Amino acid sequence: MANFSGDWLEPLTELTHFYGAHVRLPPLCSPNQLRNVTVWGSTISGGYCGRLQNLSLSDVTWEGAASTWSWLASCTHLRYLKLDNIFKKRTASSGADTLEYSDLKWMGERRLQLTLSKVQSISYNMSHYWEVVRGNCTELAVNISVRGSVRCDWRTYWFARTLQACPRHVVWGAVPSCTQLYARVPLPANLTSVRPEHMLRPLKEEHMCADGCNCYWSEEEGSGVVADCSRRALTRPPAIPRLVLLHAGGNYIHTVHRDYLNDTLLELDLRNNNISAIPAEVCARLFSVPERLVMLAGNPLQCNCDNQPLLRELLHHRDQVDYQHLKCGDGKLLSTIDVQMLCLIGKEIHNTKETQLLNMIRKEIYIVLSVLLLAAGYVYSDKLKELIRLCRRKLCQCCMRE
Repeated sequence: MANFSGDWLEPLTELTHFYGAHVRLPPLCSPNQLRNVTVWGSTISGGYCGRLQNLSLSDVTWEGAASTWSWLASCTHLRYLKLDNIFKKRTASSGADTLEYSDLKWMGERRLQLTLSKVQSISYNMSHYWEVVRGNCTELAVNISVRGSVRCDWRTYWFARTLQACPRHVVWGAVPSCTQLYARVPLPANLTSVRPEHMLRPLKEEHMCADGCNCYWSEEEGSGVVADCSRRALTRPPAIPRLVLLHAGGNYIHTVHRDYLNDTLLELDLRNNNISAIPAEVCARLFSVPERLVMLAGNPLQCNCDNQPLLRELLHHRDQVDYQHLKCGDGKLLSTIDVQMLCLIGKEIHNTKETQLLNMIRKEIYIVLSVLLLAAGYVYSDKLKELIRLCRRKLCQCCMRE
């Protein structure tokens, strides 16, 4: 294996492409002209990226102090990256075996095309999932091709959940296949076709789940229970101890009770049920955990003054709920309604009806009085005419005496 000195690139000021095989490279200090680097079967220590645009590393031993990804993050002009079998020195594990959320973010900022022969897991956590979902399904402009398999277990669970909610979060050139699945699913299976719940272990203890539901847990320390109770004809959410995630969409649930809102519950999916209102004492409890995500789209919410406590909570905690997709029973989007004015509008309508009633009564009284006056006038007019007729016959004095 050939060794290069630390200043090997300094005299090569016009170099634009470099291909090396079975070499030991010191930290790269690339000149401004170097754009493409391909290294195979070598040892590399990272360094400065300069204006490097294309980097291809295959069967490379990484011996830099920084991790592979932390060094690549400094490559501001990088557009194409290919990593095949990158190993950390003196370890059997891969130096680029796990993709983190932060890695994909900076790749997306550079609109990077990433090719990997193998990656053990793509590691997201719940906060990453929420950041993407609340960001209206943030799309990372990174094209990923993985020619291998990914461990589809609890380590990749949150990334799979993100893809399930936001299929266009990343662009796939080649989707990796799955290994280490706990559930029995038809093979071959890839990362985008496997349900996230199948990446967790089934919970066999019946007392830890509910009738008609499938419950799962992960190997992660302190893990709670994930329950899938979707489309089970339920009329109320199930009570499950240590519940972290509840999927109960597509049922006949019409309200939520305090007893089912455990402090451990971090995600409540009640989409496409029959919920129109939630009692005021439950509303505050619904969002008492700041990290809790509540999904209520597809429910016929009552958008009136009586249901204002719930509507106010939804508006105040719109970052914790799928607010832009919530609709009233009449089909109007809740986001288009001024929740604060609902009761004022109701009072105005009530006052308007009272005014209309008073005006109608006044009109009726006016009509009755007018009729009475006309009748009295008619009777008086007849008597006056008779008196005039008698006077003409010179009988007035006689009549007046009488």
